[in-house]
Amino acid sequence: MPYLNLYTRFLSKFFEIKAPLKVVFDSSNGGTGPVLKNLFRRSSPLTSIIINGKPDGRFPAHGPNPLFDFAKKDLISAVLQHKANFGVIFDADGDRAFFVDDRGRPIYPDEAILFLMSRFSPPYVIDAGVGWQVRENSRFKNFLVQSRVGTYFIKKTMKKVKANFGAEGSGHYYFQTIFGKHAAYFDSGIMAAIQMINGVSHFKEKGQKLSEWLDHLPFYYRIPETNFRLNIKSNTAKTIKAVENFYKRAAKIFSHLDGLTIETDEFWFNLRGSNTEPFLRLRLEARKKDVLAKELRRLKTLIKKN
Repeated sequence: MPYLNLYTRFLSKFFEIKAPLKVVFDSSNGGTGPVLKNLFRRSSPLTSIIINGKPDGRFPAHGPNPLFDFAKKDLISAVLQHKANFGVIFDADGDRAFFVDDRGRPIYPDEAILFLMSRFSPPYVIDAGVGWQVRENSRFKNFLVQSRVGTYFIKKTMKKVKANFGAEGSGHYYFQTIFGKHAAYFDSGIMAAIQMINGVSHFKEKGQKLSEWLDHLPFYYRIPETNFRLNIKSNTAKTIKAVENFYKRAAKIFSHLDGLTIETDEFWFNLRGSNTEPFLRLRLEARKKDVLAKELRRLKTLIKKN
């Protein structure tokens, strides 16, 4: 309990709530439930509704990976039922967070990254798979520093460029804090939720909603990160090289920062080997639906051939 109190006291320093809010938190029966309960035990302008808050390693409510749409069903229902300003769902250990707006619509991670970046001064560190929603935004694009995917690489890059905020498309959000004379870097789903609370409260103070902000963003067609399992004969480097050879003439930009990133005027993709599993991971985004479908077919064929 002393450690829980210390942690929640640390987190509470970051609230900057400008108008009363109602927020639903889904802890996925993971570790964030007791933290949230302790964090919100005092009266505040925030009405917190915590669901699936009891830690249970069997995860009886739903799977603990919020990347999957089925895991968000409880959260969406609760946001609509309680007419909340937004909702947030955490993974089992609370280092990732995903959001839904006041209309119960899941917020794509790139959109959440864009929103949260506005809470911090530049520069900003993003992984190589973050898309056009962030990279083409005129307010931020000149202050972005790309990194390889992974906690080690994001934090290392943040330290190098002295960034206050970093993010991955997987729902990881990273923050700088100062202890004495030293900067430290940590990822925290709860801290991301606090910063979302602060930002949405500023909107509400001005009579705006999170859903209205989202509706004004440009729209892109995209696939969720897709895994291709490697068989015994597969070779990550060989497969990525074959894809590069096919696309390199058409590429406006290409990079080997993390696997292979190809960008044209119509689409971009990142293909990389997983750091932890026998998979190739693909992210693909396009300006038109038919272009997305065409390039996805091509990439699937190239990957399976090699």
